[in-house]
Amino acid sequence: LVISLISIYVITVLGKSQAGNQLSYIGSELCDPVVPETTGNETQYICYVNVAANWTKEYAVGQGGDILNCWCESMGYAALVEDPSLFNTCSSWLLELGKSMGIMTAASMVVVVINLVLQWVFIAMAKFERSLSNNDLNYSMMQKIFLAQTLNLGFVLFTVNTYGPRVLRDFLAVIPGVGNMLMRGPFSDINRGWYVVVGATILTNLLLNMFMVPGMNVVGVILSKFMRCCCRGRVKHHSELVQYYTNPEFDLKTKYAQLLTTVCVTL
Repeated sequence: LVISLISIYVITVLGKSQAGNQLSYIGSELCDPVVPETTGNETQYICYVNVAANWTKEYAVGQGGDILNCWCESMGYAALVEDPSLFNTCSSWLLELGKSMGIMTAASMVVVVINLVLQWVFIAMAKFERSLSNNDLNYSMMQKIFLAQTLNLGFVLFTVNTYGPRVLRDFLAVIPGVGNMLMRGPFSDINRGWYVVVGATILTNLLLNMFMVPGMNVVGVILSKFMRCCCRGRVKHHSELVQYYTNPEFDLKTKYAQLLTTVCVTL
């Protein structure tokens, strides 16, 4: 579990760094993300969309770079789609936005794959507990899978993107290696930017988690049909034929754990 948490944390941080900064501000402390801390001579451009909306197209194109990207963001997606000239002007910003979304989606897919591997590991480990009944065995598996998937899908994103209180940040800074990266995200509260960045990522994780497991089951059914058609004439004993035509067990524990994970992360 610890290895999976560290792996997902590293993947999430790397995904954010590769995707770039997609934060925007409207000039209100209640609605804006936390202004990033500057280190040394490095300064990060802050996009105030309420100011950028008053710029002209000629000014934004002449300045280029972050100013042009900020102006394009202030225009909104609907205006870019409806106006071909705006679409051509902001094509580079749209490409960067698509790249960012692709990177974060790929990171979410890696998280779901890690959850699947962790699920198989926990199921194998639970069998070594020598439970006295099948109910105890399934309950143990369900608890472990639910806890691991909930932490991986929700807790890591919360830790990476939350800007915690100063007392908590100073306390976590004692941890060697990763202490200075915990609770130092851009959001001190759930505001409009949180839903765009963190909420969208959590939703992507949940959607992939919802469809990945049923998708694996569908692949298993297709593979089983293929094995029946191709191998039924080559069996040498009736028991082998029975094995091919025996459907897999309905895995209630993993489905119930997935349902609990979806509910808890959503709440």
